[in-house]
Amino acid sequence: MSGLEIMLVLGVAAPLLSFLLLALFGSQIGKPWAGWVATAAMSASTLLATVVLIKWQGLAPADRPVPTEFTWAALGSIPVNFGVNLDSLSVIMFFMVSFVSTCIFVFSIGYMAGHSDEIDGQSKFHRFFAYLSLFGFSMLGLVISNNLLLLFVFWELVGVCSYLLIGFYFHKKSASDAAIKAFVVNRVGDMGFIIGLAMVYLYLGDLSLTGA
Repeated sequence: MSGLEIMLVLGVAAPLLSFLLLALFGSQIGKPWAGWVATAAMSASTLLATVVLIKWQGLAPADRPVPTEFTWAALGSIPVNFGVNLDSLSVIMFFMVSFVSTCIFVFSIGYMAGHSDEIDGQSKFHRFFAYLSLFGFSMLGLVISNNLLLLFVFWELVGVCSYLLIGFYFHKKSASDAAIKAFVVNRVGDMGFIIGLAMVYLYLGDLSLTGA
């Protein structure tokens, strides 16, 4: 893998590491440090995205690295490869998503400071930012996915995170109902996605985005 691909992969891994850290030790980290841990991880992704964007713009088209692909699975005779979709659009969108996400994380620290984060008498501040970190990981993975199957996996993760964040105050009926409504609507949209995947597989015989 090229240096640019490695930096993008690290950028995706940073919020995942934050999610695992907060999921396992968030209650010990406490408020507001759990929020700053998540924000620091997303800021690291933004920093890496900035470096990749600058380096990418400084390279002539002929000098830009060819993405590396690894075989993930096989659907019949069709191999499913995974790797980084390294092109101008992905590099720009990776920067935009990570930068906007960092701004949202910073805003969320102030937002949660002015709202109750207790559920059944216990602070769930760390859980909110664990969900946000998983959401950031899913979005960044969505941006650099190089095949439709991997894209679908990250799309589903985004939907799960939406459900968890919307229903954060699950003890309130309004939040619980809204989360269920969002989940159902997303599943309806997923059916179209699955049908599209099946049609691409049947008629094109290739799920790769890099070869499109």
